[in-house]
Amino acid sequence: MYWLGLKLRGFVVMNSLILFPLFVPSKLVPEKDICQEMNGKKQYFEAGQKGIITLVNLTSETEHLSASRQNAPQRCSVELITCPSCHFVITFHYLNLPTCSDDDSCWCDYIQIHEPYYRQSRQKFCGISTHPSTRFESLSKLLVIDLFYSFSHTSAFKLEFKAADNSYVYEGSDTLYLPSMTGYIESPFFPDRYPSDYSAEYIIRNLENDGFIQLVFFDFLLSPWSFIE
Repeated sequence: MYWLGLKLRGFVVMNSLILFPLFVPSKLVPEKDICQEMNGKKQYFEAGQKGIITLVNLTSETEHLSASRQNAPQRCSVELITCPSCHFVITFHYLNLPTCSDDDSCWCDYIQIHEPYYRQSRQKFCGISTHPSTRFESLSKLLVIDLFYSFSHTSAFKLEFKAADNSYVYEGSDTLYLPSMTGYIESPFFPDRYPSDYSAEYIIRNLENDGFIQLVFFDFLLSPWSFIE
């Protein structure tokens, strides 16, 4: 069941909370191919676990057909699942899927990452990149990684995923040199409904000892079983 969430605005003016991080040893999952070991499967990961997804030596069944005869792209897919108080962070080590376009849009083969039930979360990735960079961070515990392809590939991409706690830290101060920090805290994809088992922690910290923190609630509709503490 999913519920509508909340949205509030906070600007930092006081050091009111102290964070004591919980250390969770990272557990590396063996490297797997999205079109072989992981294709069509659901994989569960605990907070702190991370792994590698690759694509090597892929042969397309329609590459020999002319453009007018090619069917819809073929697909390899995997669904990643973590705990209700966790999310996923995706980092591409390299990407080797040409765009086939003049504006860098993904016309040919590409990777699509999205969170089920949230259409606006969909992002496509293609192009040539050899520099590791964080490219996607989910807001919920479910993440689907799709590869759509029409051509063969020897080494198309390598990405790392990690399951992380829903613990977010905001820092700032209201001084002459550091202007007041303002921001928004909201449930995943507000005003869409949030999962009934969702939980998160937000640390709002002022770097000045004589300031304070003000929270303004703009809109909220919480489940009878949900609460803000």
